[in-house]
Amino acid sequence: MQRRRWGLPGGREPPDPQSRRQPERILVRACFAPVGAHRGRDTAVRGRDRGLRGIASVATELRASDSGETVTVAASVALASLWLMPRVVGFREHRPDTTLRLLAADPYTDPQNSDVDLALRFGAGHWPGLASAKLFDDLVVPVASPAYLERRGVPDRPDDLLGHTLLDHDDIDPTWMPWRSWFAEFGIAMPRRTSDALLFNAYLNMVQAATDGQGVALGWVHLIRRSLERGDLVRVLPDIRKPREMQYLTWRASRELSSAATAFRDWIVAEARAERITQKDLPPVYRTA
Repeated sequence: MQRRRWGLPGGREPPDPQSRRQPERILVRACFAPVGAHRGRDTAVRGRDRGLRGIASVATELRASDSGETVTVAASVALASLWLMPRVVGFREHRPDTTLRLLAADPYTDPQNSDVDLALRFGAGHWPGLASAKLFDDLVVPVASPAYLERRGVPDRPDDLLGHTLLDHDDIDPTWMPWRSWFAEFGIAMPRRTSDALLFNAYLNMVQAATDGQGVALGWVHLIRRSLERGDLVRVLPDIRKPREMQYLTWRASRELSSAATAFRDWIVAEARAERITQKDLPPVYRTA
Protein backbone atom coordinates (compact mmCIF):
# COMPACT_ATOMS: atom_id res chain seq x y z
CA MET A 1 0.00 0.00 0.00
CA GLN A 2 1.40 3.36 -1.00
CA ARG A 3 2.14 5.60 1.94
CA ARG A 4 0.47 8.98 2.04
CA ARG A 5 2.93 11.81 1.56
CA TRP A 6 2.52 14.18 4.44
CA GLY A 7 3.84 17.39 2.94
CA LEU A 8 2.05 20.65 2.43
CA PRO A 9 -1.63 20.45 1.32
CA GLY A 10 -2.00 19.19 -2.21
CA GLY A 11 1.47 17.63 -2.19
CA ARG A 12 3.11 21.04 -2.54
CA GLU A 13 6.73 21.49 -1.61
CA PRO A 14 7.84 24.71 0.11
CA PRO A 15 9.00 27.12 -2.59
CA ASP A 16 12.70 27.69 -3.03
CA PRO A 17 13.41 30.94 -1.15
CA GLN A 18 16.03 31.86 -3.78
CA SER A 19 13.67 31.32 -6.71
CA ARG A 20 12.34 34.86 -6.54
CA ARG A 21 12.97 38.04 -4.64
CA GLN A 22 10.17 38.49 -2.14
CA PRO A 23 9.66 41.65 -0.10
CA GLU A 24 8.21 39.93 2.97
CA ARG A 25 9.79 39.51 6.36
CA ILE A 26 9.35 37.14 9.27
CA LEU A 27 10.40 38.25 12.73
CA VAL A 28 10.79 35.48 15.27
CA ARG A 29 10.89 35.60 19.06
CA ALA A 30 10.84 32.52 21.25
CA CYS A 31 10.11 32.58 24.98
CA PHE A 32 10.73 29.61 27.27
CA ALA A 33 10.10 28.71 30.86
CA PRO A 34 13.00 26.93 32.60
CA VAL A 35 13.51 23.41 31.32
CA GLY A 36 11.45 21.08 33.49
CA ALA A 37 12.91 17.64 32.95
CA HIS A 38 13.82 15.84 36.15
CA ARG A 39 16.13 13.68 34.05
CA GLY A 40 17.33 13.94 30.46
CA ARG A 41 18.25 17.62 30.69
CA ASP A 42 20.59 17.31 27.69
CA THR A 43 17.72 15.92 25.61
CA ALA A 44 15.46 18.77 26.74
CA VAL A 45 18.04 21.37 25.76
CA ARG A 46 18.61 19.70 22.37
CA GLY A 47 14.86 19.67 21.73
CA ARG A 48 14.59 23.32 22.64
CA ASP A 49 17.57 24.31 20.51
CA ARG A 50 16.38 22.32 17.49
CA GLY A 51 13.02 24.04 17.78
CA LEU A 52 14.72 27.42 17.78
CA ARG A 53 16.92 26.47 14.84
CA GLY A 54 13.87 25.24 12.94
CA ILE A 55 12.11 28.56 13.44
CA ALA A 56 15.23 30.60 12.72
CA SER A 57 16.09 28.65 9.57
CA VAL A 58 12.83 29.63 7.93
CA ALA A 59 13.18 33.21 9.12
CA THR A 60 16.68 33.61 7.69
CA GLU A 61 15.60 32.26 4.31
CA LEU A 62 13.06 35.03 3.84
CA ARG A 63 14.21 38.40 2.54
CA ALA A 64 13.62 41.43 4.74
CA SER A 65 11.81 44.62 3.84
CA ASP A 66 10.54 47.66 5.73
CA SER A 67 7.45 47.96 3.54
CA GLY A 68 3.98 46.55 4.02
CA GLU A 69 1.85 45.65 7.03
CA THR A 70 2.79 43.57 10.06
CA VAL A 71 0.77 40.80 11.70
CA THR A 72 1.82 39.30 15.04
CA VAL A 73 0.90 35.65 15.66
CA ALA A 74 1.49 33.77 18.92
CA ALA A 75 1.69 30.01 19.39
CA SER A 76 3.19 27.55 21.83
CA VAL A 77 6.80 26.61 21.17
CA ALA A 78 5.78 23.09 20.10
CA LEU A 79 2.98 24.24 17.81
CA ALA A 80 5.11 26.98 16.29
CA SER A 81 8.04 24.63 15.66
CA LEU A 82 6.25 21.46 14.58
CA TRP A 83 3.10 22.71 12.84
CA LEU A 84 3.12 26.41 12.01
CA MET A 85 6.64 27.06 10.69
CA PRO A 86 6.55 24.41 7.93
CA ARG A 87 3.54 26.27 6.53
CA VAL A 88 4.31 29.97 6.85
CA VAL A 89 6.54 29.92 3.77
CA GLY A 90 3.33 29.60 1.78
CA PHE A 91 1.94 32.76 3.35
CA ARG A 92 4.48 34.90 1.46
CA GLU A 93 3.04 33.70 -1.82
CA HIS A 94 -0.41 34.65 -0.61
CA ARG A 95 0.59 37.95 1.01
CA PRO A 96 4.08 38.98 -0.18
CA ASP A 97 3.99 42.53 1.25
CA THR A 98 3.12 41.48 4.80
CA THR A 99 5.64 41.15 7.63
CA LEU A 100 4.86 38.14 9.83
CA ARG A 101 6.00 38.47 13.45
CA LEU A 102 5.86 35.06 15.13
CA LEU A 103 5.90 34.85 18.93
CA ALA A 104 6.69 31.31 20.07
CA ALA A 105 5.94 31.31 23.79
CA ASP A 106 4.96 29.03 26.65
CA PRO A 107 2.51 29.39 28.26
CA TYR A 108 -0.35 30.68 26.08
CA THR A 109 -0.22 34.35 25.02
CA ASP A 110 -3.60 36.06 25.45
CA PRO A 111 -4.44 38.62 22.73
CA GLN A 112 -6.37 40.61 25.36
CA ASN A 113 -3.28 41.15 27.49
CA SER A 114 -0.59 41.52 24.84
CA ASP A 115 0.15 43.16 21.51
CA VAL A 116 -0.44 40.03 19.42
CA ASP A 117 -3.06 40.11 16.70
CA LEU A 118 -3.75 36.36 16.63
CA ALA A 119 -2.97 33.45 18.93
CA LEU A 120 -3.30 29.69 18.48
CA ARG A 121 -5.00 28.09 21.48
CA PHE A 122 -6.09 24.59 22.45
CA GLY A 123 -9.44 24.24 24.17
CA ALA A 124 -13.21 24.22 23.81
CA GLY A 125 -13.34 27.26 21.52
CA HIS A 126 -15.13 29.68 23.85
CA TRP A 127 -13.14 32.22 25.87
CA PRO A 128 -14.47 35.51 27.34
CA GLY A 129 -13.54 38.47 25.20
CA LEU A 130 -12.09 36.37 22.38
CA ALA A 131 -13.35 35.41 18.95
CA SER A 132 -12.13 32.13 17.53
CA ALA A 133 -11.96 29.98 14.40
CA LYS A 134 -11.38 26.23 14.49
CA LEU A 135 -8.16 24.99 12.95
CA PHE A 136 -8.18 21.24 13.61
CA ASP A 137 -9.04 18.50 16.04
CA ASP A 138 -6.34 15.96 16.79
CA LEU A 139 -5.61 12.31 17.45
CA VAL A 140 -3.39 11.05 20.28
CA VAL A 141 -1.38 7.83 19.91
CA PRO A 142 1.46 6.29 21.96
CA VAL A 143 4.74 6.57 20.06
CA ALA A 144 8.39 5.62 20.49
CA SER A 145 11.50 5.22 18.39
CA PRO A 146 12.09 1.90 16.62
CA ALA A 147 15.37 1.53 18.55
CA TYR A 148 13.55 1.79 21.88
CA LEU A 149 11.00 -0.88 20.89
CA GLU A 150 13.71 -3.20 19.60
CA ARG A 151 15.45 -2.85 22.94
CA ARG A 152 12.43 -3.00 25.27
CA GLY A 153 9.86 -4.90 23.22
CA VAL A 154 6.53 -3.89 21.67
CA PRO A 155 3.57 -3.87 24.10
CA ASP A 156 0.44 -5.82 23.16
CA ARG A 157 -2.07 -4.07 25.42
CA PRO A 158 -2.42 -0.65 27.08
CA ASP A 159 -1.55 -2.00 30.53
CA ASP A 160 1.73 -3.39 29.14
CA LEU A 161 2.92 0.20 28.93
CA LEU A 162 3.09 0.35 32.73
CA GLY A 163 6.31 -1.64 32.42
CA HIS A 164 7.89 0.91 30.06
CA THR A 165 9.58 4.27 30.51
CA LEU A 166 6.78 6.79 30.08
CA LEU A 167 7.62 10.32 29.00
CA ASP A 168 5.19 12.77 30.56
CA HIS A 169 4.56 16.39 31.44
CA ASP A 170 5.40 17.65 34.91
CA ASP A 171 3.32 20.83 35.10
CA ILE A 172 0.55 20.13 32.62
CA ASP A 173 -2.27 22.21 31.15
CA PRO A 174 -5.62 20.79 32.34
CA THR A 175 -6.80 20.48 28.73
CA TRP A 176 -3.74 18.40 27.77
CA MET A 177 -3.94 14.61 27.87
CA PRO A 178 -1.34 13.17 30.28
CA TRP A 179 -0.65 9.46 30.68
CA ARG A 180 -2.89 9.27 33.75
CA SER A 181 -5.89 10.43 31.71
CA TRP A 182 -4.99 8.13 28.82
CA PHE A 183 -4.83 5.06 31.09
CA ALA A 184 -8.10 6.07 32.80
CA GLU A 185 -9.95 5.76 29.49
CA PHE A 186 -9.07 2.05 29.57
CA GLY A 187 -10.06 1.67 33.22
CA ILE A 188 -6.40 1.40 34.27
CA ALA A 189 -5.16 3.18 37.38
CA MET A 190 -1.69 4.58 36.75
CA PRO A 191 0.54 3.99 39.78
CA ARG A 192 2.78 6.64 41.28
CA ARG A 193 5.70 7.47 39.04
CA THR A 194 8.95 5.65 39.63
CA SER A 195 12.53 6.82 39.22
CA ASP A 196 12.35 5.48 35.64
CA ALA A 197 9.95 8.25 34.60
CA LEU A 198 11.05 11.24 32.55
CA LEU A 199 9.08 14.43 33.16
CA PHE A 200 9.09 17.56 31.00
CA ASN A 201 7.41 20.94 31.02
CA ALA A 202 7.66 21.32 27.22
CA TYR A 203 6.17 19.03 24.61
CA LEU A 204 8.95 19.72 22.11
CA ASN A 205 11.49 18.36 24.59
CA MET A 206 9.38 15.28 25.23
CA VAL A 207 9.16 14.51 21.51
CA GLN A 208 12.93 14.82 21.25
CA ALA A 209 13.38 12.37 24.14
CA ALA A 210 11.09 9.87 22.42
CA THR A 211 13.00 10.30 19.14
CA ASP A 212 16.25 9.69 21.03
CA GLY A 213 14.91 6.33 22.27
CA GLN A 214 14.40 7.31 25.90
CA GLY A 215 10.81 6.12 26.28
CA VAL A 216 7.20 6.16 25.11
CA ALA A 217 5.31 9.44 24.65
CA LEU A 218 1.75 10.39 23.79
CA GLY A 219 1.97 11.76 20.26
CA TRP A 220 -0.40 14.44 19.00
CA VAL A 221 -0.58 13.48 15.34
CA HIS A 222 -0.67 16.97 13.82
CA LEU A 223 2.52 17.81 15.68
CA ILE A 224 4.49 14.61 15.04
CA ARG A 225 3.25 13.74 11.57
CA ARG A 226 6.62 14.35 9.92
CA SER A 227 8.38 12.23 12.53
CA LEU A 228 5.89 9.45 11.76
CA GLU A 229 6.43 9.80 8.04
CA ARG A 230 10.20 9.67 8.39
CA GLY A 231 9.99 6.71 10.76
CA ASP A 232 11.76 8.57 13.58
CA LEU A 233 8.71 7.77 15.71
CA VAL A 234 6.36 4.81 15.26
CA ARG A 235 3.02 3.82 16.69
CA VAL A 236 3.25 1.52 19.69
CA LEU A 237 -0.38 0.37 20.00
CA PRO A 238 -3.44 0.45 17.73
CA ASP A 239 -5.40 2.44 20.33
CA ILE A 240 -6.29 5.98 19.27
CA ARG A 241 -7.84 8.71 21.38
CA LYS A 242 -9.54 11.88 20.12
CA PRO A 243 -9.64 14.67 22.72
CA ARG A 244 -12.79 16.77 23.01
CA GLU A 245 -10.75 19.98 22.82
CA MET A 246 -9.45 21.32 19.51
CA GLN A 247 -6.89 23.78 18.19
CA TYR A 248 -8.26 27.27 17.53
CA LEU A 249 -7.06 30.59 16.23
CA THR A 250 -8.13 33.39 18.57
CA TRP A 251 -8.19 37.19 18.49
CA ARG A 252 -9.63 40.03 20.54
CA ALA A 253 -13.36 40.25 19.87
CA SER A 254 -13.55 43.97 20.67
CA ARG A 255 -10.92 45.01 18.12
CA GLU A 256 -11.27 44.86 14.36
CA LEU A 257 -8.49 42.90 12.72
CA SER A 258 -6.18 44.64 10.29
CA SER A 259 -6.25 43.60 6.65
CA ALA A 260 -2.97 41.69 7.20
CA ALA A 261 -4.29 39.87 10.26
CA THR A 262 -7.52 39.05 8.45
CA ALA A 263 -5.55 37.70 5.51
CA PHE A 264 -3.43 35.49 7.78
CA ARG A 265 -6.50 34.24 9.66
CA ASP A 266 -8.32 33.26 6.49
CA TRP A 267 -5.18 31.69 5.00
CA ILE A 268 -4.22 29.55 8.02
CA VAL A 269 -7.81 28.39 8.56
CA ALA A 270 -7.96 27.25 4.92
CA GLU A 271 -4.56 25.53 5.28
CA ALA A 272 -5.67 23.65 8.38
CA ARG A 273 -8.96 22.52 6.86
CA ALA A 274 -7.18 21.25 3.74
CA GLU A 275 -4.97 19.07 5.89
CA ARG A 276 -7.49 17.10 7.91
CA ILE A 277 -6.01 13.87 9.31
CA THR A 278 -8.20 10.85 10.04
CA GLN A 279 -7.48 7.48 11.61
CA LYS A 280 -7.15 5.80 8.22
CA ASP A 281 -4.28 8.18 7.36
CA LEU A 282 -2.10 6.92 10.21
CA PRO A 283 0.80 4.53 9.59
CA PRO A 284 0.42 0.96 10.93
CA VAL A 285 1.53 -0.11 14.37
CA TYR A 286 5.21 -1.05 14.58
CA ARG A 287 6.14 -4.71 14.78
CA THR A 288 9.58 -6.12 15.43
CA ALA A 289 11.08 -8.59 12.99
